[in-house]
Amino acid sequence: MSPDQPDVNWAAPGPSAVDFERTMRFWLERGVAGFRIVLAHGMVKPAALPDMDPRLGPHGGPTA
Repeated sequence: MSPDQPDVNWAAPGPSAVDFERTMRFWLERGVAGFRIVLAHGMVKPAALPDMDPRLGPHGGPTA
């Protein structure tokens, strides 16, 4: 995940779903044919699963 991309908590109540729908509608009204959802499996996780240690790389090892 890039620091430039938002990290949305889809499990939390709030405006996330409304904002997501607004963003999709924006593109649909401009004629986009579809959406590519690459990391759908990462949108939610079990509540007991801890966040990844930011000092570790994507495969669990040190970053440098």
